[in-house]
Amino acid sequence: MQFPRKFILIGGIALSLCAAGQTPAKPAESANQTPGVAATQPVITVRGLCAHRDNDQANANGQTGCTKTMTREQFEALVKALNPDGQTLPPNGRQNLAKTYSEYVAIETAARNSGMEDTLQFSQLMEWLRLKTITDLYRRSIQEKFRTPAPEEITAYYKQHFPDYETLKLVRILIPRADSSVQVSNQEDFDKKAHEAANAARQRMMKGEDPEQIQNDAYSTLGLTHPPLTDLGSRRRTELVKEEAAELFSLKPGEVSQVETEPKSYVIYKVVGKDVTPQDQVKPDIAREIYQKKFKDAMQAVLDAAPAEFNEQYFRPATPATSTSPAH
Repeated sequence: MQFPRKFILIGGIALSLCAAGQTPAKPAESANQTPGVAATQPVITVRGLCAHRDNDQANANGQTGCTKTMTREQFEALVKALNPDGQTLPPNGRQNLAKTYSEYVAIETAARNSGMEDTLQFSQLMEWLRLKTITDLYRRSIQEKFRTPAPEEITAYYKQHFPDYETLKLVRILIPRADSSVQVSNQEDFDKKAHEAANAARQRMMKGEDPEQIQNDAYSTLGLTHPPLTDLGSRRRTELVKEEAAELFSLKPGEVSQVETEPKSYVIYKVVGKDVTPQDQVKPDIAREIYQKKFKDAMQAVLDAAPAEFNEQYFRPATPATSTSPAH
């Protein structure tokens, strides 16, 4: 289950951040938030356990007799393991986690004494959790490995994908192909009128007339209100319809596109200017794209190296049984 950004999931509980939507500026748990507490000093003590473990196992788990302790160093290691991204915990976050941990320890003792640890269900769940945990840790290690591409990688990617960073400053005339106020039976006639209006608008655009006036006149001709603004600003190829982008980037400043037929509109573009987005402005985007591709390729290589086979007879989706009851 995923929680909103204002929550983090730690120790199996959702802890709200100090401020909703706040981006952590630094890791939550510093190396020593409480200098008065020594690293080896217990910060959690749970008494009355008596789990009937042998002495070696009890000592290994910080348990002596009926008491189990966790030092500050051990607790902060637990926090770091459960919160690897270093998100900021709320003021009571450590206390809530400590309370949850102590409850788990108490319940574990009762469950162990009931024999639950020896059940098949427990062993299967532990194996599943082991696989999930080691998978999550491996994914995280791969993410960290590729998270920060080298500067030369970013430059090479920018040069290789240079056309993607070219921009066009555009104005646009948009004419709807349908009108919600027109009866369905008359929509085809409206579409024809809209296409005629679009052709007329293109001719006026090619003559250099004011796009805003052309847009307003087209809407008025079709009996429509609230015409959209014509200035689209600067757009990259990826921000345009793929088929239209090919034509638009072939035009020179001042040239006008054909009447583009889109599902809901007729569109005419005019190229006002051309430019290129500098590498520094798209550096974060490039770094993210390189990272995502490397991560995806690395994980896919792992999966391809260990192909799985599934019994189709067993895993085939069940088909509804055909009723043999006589029709009434």
